[in-house]
Amino acid sequence: RIYSNDKEKAMSGILIYSASGDSEGTMGGLVRQAEPDLFGNTLENAINKAQWCSADPICNEAFKRGGQGPYSLNMAACHCCCLLPETSCENFNRLMDRSYINFLDTHSIFNV
Repeated sequence: RIYSNDKEKAMSGILIYSASGDSEGTMGGLVRQAEPDLFGNTLENAINKAQWCSADPICNEAFKRGGQGPYSLNMAACHCCCLLPETSCENFNRLMDRSYINFLDTHSIFNV
């Protein structure tokens, strides 16, 4: 994990991880994917893959039930698509909604 700060420029971050053990999942493979000629495709593929969950339509329609997960803080996010083991997520998988980044539904908890 790397955090940096430049008070002169607004910054944001994104994490894309690999669960595979092939050459693309090594540190060199991940670094190569971050190069400008490949990163746009990598990001677009990640967003496109987040459009579908094997638990849809149940997962994507969580807003109709008032949310899902602890305290109903998640919308379109379940163990089939987004959630990590809680020891791996410092926010304990709260406030997750894949429909927000894909504009799958206007009922996202982040739409104001």
